[in-house]
Amino acid sequence: SEVSKRPPHKPIKYWAWAMGGPIFTILNNMWSRWQYYAAHILLFSQLTISLIYLIYSTVDAFNDPIVGILTDRSARFTERFGKRWPWIMIGRVFQPIFLILCFVPLTFLMKIPSNLILSITWTILMMCIFETMGTLSEVNQSALFPDLFRGVEERSKSIRAQQVIGILFQVAMAIFIPLIIQWLGGEDSQQAFIGTAIICAVIVYILLIPFAYGAHENKEMRTFRM
Repeated sequence: SEVSKRPPHKPIKYWAWAMGGPIFTILNNMWSRWQYYAAHILLFSQLTISLIYLIYSTVDAFNDPIVGILTDRSARFTERFGKRWPWIMIGRVFQPIFLILCFVPLTFLMKIPSNLILSITWTILMMCIFETMGTLSEVNQSALFPDLFRGVEERSKSIRAQQVIGILFQVAMAIFIPLIIQWLGGEDSQQAFIGTAIICAVIVYILLIPFAYGAHENKEMRTFRM
């Protein structure tokens, strides 16, 4: 096939693709702090938080296979952008926005009195969209890997780059995010969490620039898929 005849990847391709790991790490590291935020800042009860996670987990269980089936069958963007690249980018472009909104209650945005039911509904909606955007990207990223890197040598190079970059960012984010929260006001400050989520989103968008190149599907791949 035309795919098998393509020239070998440049070394930078492997390192650019590896930026997908730090993007995942940053988004999920910040999102994992939502439970503390909900209990100590939003003052949700543990029962309320458990209910939110139950609904979120149920949606997650269904959206994984649904997103996979729909994007696998779709060829809407394939000829121009590729089979997987558009869905990966759509997911990662919008996911940071909904990460921020998970920490911003609707009552805060609209400057209206606190309403528990409204706050819970808004939070569930933002969390489910955040998860769906992540799924959209991650499912297609996993599906693209064996097409993008063919053969043992290419996959070994890619995995080595992902391991190096992944370890560095895991350590960095484990230190960086708590420091930023403290710098912006501490764990008892709503603005500190919102500000840290915004900073995380900015870093993700910066990393998306090389990652977009790393996940790019060349003309031969697009032709093969068509």
